Amino acid sequence: MGYVNFKQLEKNYSELYISEKYMEALNLLEVGAGSLPKEEFEKNLFTIMIDKAMLYKKCNLDEECIDTLAYLVDRQFICPLYRKLYEPLKENVKYARLKEKNDLLRAQAQEKTKFDYKVYLPEGYTEDKEYPVFINLHGDCENMGFHHDYWRPDVFLKKGFIVVYPQSSQVIFHEGYGWLKYVLDVKGDEPWLDSPSVYRLSESSCYMKESYDMAQAQIKTCYDMISQQYSINEDYIIIGGFSSGASISVEITMANVIPVKGFISLCPDDKPKIFSKEKVEQSIQRGVKGVFMEGEQSLPVPDEDDMMKVFNETGFQYEYYINKGVGHWYPEDLNEKLETALNFILG
Repeated sequence: MGYVNFKQLEKNYSELYISEKYMEALNLLEVGAGSLPKEEFEKNLFTIMIDKAMLYKKCNLDEECIDTLAYLVDRQFICPLYRKLYEPLKENVKYARLKEKNDLLRAQAQEKTKFDYKVYLPEGYTEDKEYPVFINLHGDCENMGFHHDYWRPDVFLKKGFIVVYPQSSQVIFHEGYGWLKYVLDVKGDEPWLDSPSVYRLSESSCYMKESYDMAQAQIKTCYDMISQQYSINEDYIIIGGFSSGASISVEITMANVIPVKGFISLCPDDKPKIFSKEKVEQSIQRGVKGVFMEGEQSLPVPDEDDMMKVFNETGFQYEYYINKGVGHWYPEDLNEKLETALNFILG
């Protein structure tokens, strides 16, 4: 089967991966990637090769896996070698050297990387009017461009919002960033969580989460800069995001880091440490509302259930949407759900 679009190919081989049909997924990826137009192949080279490496490992083709990773590292791509999947390769001398080179690339990239953000203005924007703001946070291992492709600003722009996509300064791998402070080289018997999403072969990381301090500081700085650069209405600030970005949107709200009116959190699988009944009651006094969305294939999500239990106990106003046909991922009807969420928060 020929492909002209990588996202369709990615969706198809990822579905085979989810079904644990690893060799079929690998064959489809190899054949499909070979049929892509040259520009489409080169644009998605890293994802194609890193997914191929993961499938090689799943098929117990260790040498092919290492060679594919080496291909990327030799071309200055930072690979996610912290993943559980690659743990059995650590005794391989070739892999050990590869990891050392990869760690150096990451350290060098981290020294140069700075916090960034992109702003979208509603049509007809003028300094004579104050505008509501939506701050949209990418998940870990994503970036603002990737997040934008799946969670576009259109719904908010049509409602007259300024939309801001912040990007963390912490490098995880090639064009992948994280909001939390992490320890990359975990020692001992740390839990490994595997939750590949429907459309990506993303093995969860071995990171130890230390604190949300970095995320709070960067988002507060971003908000202050937006406040200085644009005419905003501080009574209508909404924050949201996907995965870790979803959890951090709850953290920012409960910590009252910025004057949030509401949050829209897609797959907030981790309950922030600051989350408590007292913080929720304080947010009620500020008139805050919230929306959770979760993929049906990921249910149950204990941390999410714990937070909603506190919402129910305190009378916090929130809504909960189940996304049919997906797990920990962006639903195809996201825009429709965002319309509903906005009406609830603003209503």
